[in-house]
Amino acid sequence: MRVLAFVLAATFATASAAAAAPRQAVETTHIGGYVLTVESEDGADDSPRLVIAAPGGHTTTLSLNGGLAAVKDAMTTKSLAALNTLNSKYLYATDALKDRASGDRLVLVFGAAEDPDPWAIRVLHLAANGQVQTVFSEDAFELTAIADLNKDGVPELIGRPSYSQMDNRCIATYDPQAVYRLSGGSYVYDEALSKTYNLTHRYVWAGPHSREDVGVDLCNKSGPKLVPAPKTG
Repeated sequence: MRVLAFVLAATFATASAAAAAPRQAVETTHIGGYVLTVESEDGADDSPRLVIAAPGGHTTTLSLNGGLAAVKDAMTTKSLAALNTLNSKYLYATDALKDRASGDRLVLVFGAAEDPDPWAIRVLHLAANGQVQTVFSEDAFELTAIADLNKDGVPELIGRPSYSQMDNRCIATYDPQAVYRLSGGSYVYDEALSKTYNLTHRYVWAGPHSREDVGVDLCNKSGPKLVPAPKTG
């Protein structure tokens, strides 16, 4: 029994030591008085997370399922990815996205995708007073554009909450792009802007959500057209 107890104690101690092993910094980015450190268990790409040290000493830790995703993987719109002002593999910021009232920087981070959905996304407001606020949070959203659609001086976030699935080379599922505008310190879905954006960017409109009861004919000569959903079974 003493031998068994010793073995169990040694095993528990080893497991505890492994669990308590410190994470290693992958990269460090300075923004104003903030220090943003991406760290992982192995100092490489093992489920990286973000630790934000704010002015004044407060620390915020952001973890996403599957770990942070690289900007180059999560942002397939290369022209948008190229606007990143940060020398970072995991963090994204652009001069187009700032808090209008204070001029504070907004920082984007992405999480691993769950097939067949797009990547997760978080938009963080790093305030000058040391407060970190999440102003946009979606577990499936591929950012495709940043534009001031309603001409109020504040750019909207535009992207895909879901990906279309092809039944054949012409018929796809209905998966519209979504537009989010900044309101009251956070981004909210705007159906009117979303409808206009889809219709003016050579798509169709059948409501704000993806649908399985209708399809989209992408080969129609006059532009995409709503069609009956493909028969299955």
